[in-house]
Amino acid sequence: RRTGGCTREEKSGSSNNNFGETSPDMLTALGIKYTVVGHSERRSIQGESDSLIASKCKYAQEQGLTVIGCIGELLEERQAEKTMEVCQRQLSAYAKEMKSWDQFVLAYEPVWAIGTVSNFLFF
Repeated sequence: RRTGGCTREEKSGSSNNNFGETSPDMLTALGIKYTVVGHSERRSIQGESDSLIASKCKYAQEQGLTVIGCIGELLEERQAEKTMEVCQRQLSAYAKEMKSWDQFVLAYEPVWAIGTVSNFLFF
């Protein structure tokens, strides 16, 4: 999906892999400069692991894209007071693979707060 020079779905590796919806090669050819990696829907619905997401980040950066990397915990993880542990694990995976912090924007996306009234119960 294209939105003002940014996409939400990404693809790892060459155009022959089927990890995402649109390859970084295609995005850069269209002049798109940013892509979102690690969105909670990709983690939960597609089952994308921290390491797969980190490899997508690396490949997108190698193709000249700036990555908007999502991190965030589930409601159960927040209730178990594991927010920092989960976010640190996810961020560490990015850090091990990424090419440059200059091509990275961190997006904290607590999964429990998306589309629920739970976000009003904790503040």
